[in-house]
Amino acid sequence: GIYRVPTGGGEPVRLGTDPARPVASPIGDRYAWSSDDGVFVAPIAGGERLRIGDADRPSAPAWSPDGLRLVW
Repeated sequence: GIYRVPTGGGEPVRLGTDPARPVASPIGDRYAWSSDDGVFVAPIAGGERLRIGDADRPSAPAWSPDGLRLVW
């Protein structure tokens, strides 16, 4: 899984159980990952994941420098 850990201390919060090769957006508000089920994006602060595409052969997603686009 992947976790968010508060810099000031506290308990880790699980963001997801299935992220493979997660990558945070340059803005720091979302993370994306690929798995056998597709390519997903979710807010780092927590919330629902959004499936944004298929991944016949999952590869690590990459954000554009402005954090508005994602390629995989």
